Amino acid sequence: MNLNEFVAKKLSFYFISNFLSKMLGSILKIAAGFFAVLLVINIVLLATGKISVKVFWLLIILIGFIAWKVIPLFKSE
Repeated sequence: MNLNEFVAKKLSFYFISNFLSKMLGSILKIAAGFFAVLLVINIVLLATGKISVKVFWLLIILIGFIAWKVIPLFKSE
């Protein structure tokens, strides 16, 4: 594991999961963790050069759209 991968994994996981957990509350921690893992995978793929910057942003938009549609389903319960 090189430095880019390590930094991408640590920073993105901590910042994203903490932010989503605080915003969504205790019921939605599982959903927030799932989307945080998807974002970490996306950032690691970009850091390792397996995807381009265009694909990175397309995946960010796709993950955001899915989260926008899925999270209210959990919130209504």
